[in-house]
Amino acid sequence: MLNKLRVSRPQWQIIRLGLSVGLILAVLYLVQAGLTLIAVLLVLASKWQIIRGGPRLWIHNFWDNIVDIIFVLSIIALLEVYSGTNISLLQLGIVGLYLAWQILIKPHAGILGHSIQALLTMVLAISVIFLMKSPIGIAGMIILAWIVAAGGRPNSMAAGALAGILPILGRKGIISPGDAGDCGHGVHIWYHIL
Repeated sequence: MLNKLRVSRPQWQIIRLGLSVGLILAVLYLVQAGLTLIAVLLVLASKWQIIRGGPRLWIHNFWDNIVDIIFVLSIIALLEVYSGTNISLLQLGIVGLYLAWQILIKPHAGILGHSIQALLTMVLAISVIFLMKSPIGIAGMIILAWIVAAGGRPNSMAAGALAGILPILGRKGIISPGDAGDCGHGVHIWYHIL
């Protein structure tokens, strides 16, 4: 009976694509309906592989998936920022970005693949911080860079480089602290430390 359930590699890729499309469309619908928290919970539930292998591997599996989790949560935040009464072309573009991530970018392994994943995650997450005028500001970007870099993969090079570049750009006046939602002295402290 189990032999009949075997799925070939091309069939599995089609199933995976269908699940990815279904997930992002469900997330888009939930965000449009004002149920963003449920969309986040749905995405976190889709990361069920984190709890495979028993409690001793949970933390390791979590750190292996942290870049993907931050990317998908950033996608949800972008959908929330651009939500309205109708689905816009921008939201469809964000959905397309998620599908490109799932199909083209995420499957790549190795130093180059993980570095590209980390860089895209950092760019997207930092864009969300800027768009949401988050009070986290520059400190949030640095913490985000540390989290991505702590993923234990070779992506730490790209994340570390980005964490170093952004405060320098801020100091040179290219990125002003007000762009990220000025949180008072905290932003200035980070500028003086860095």
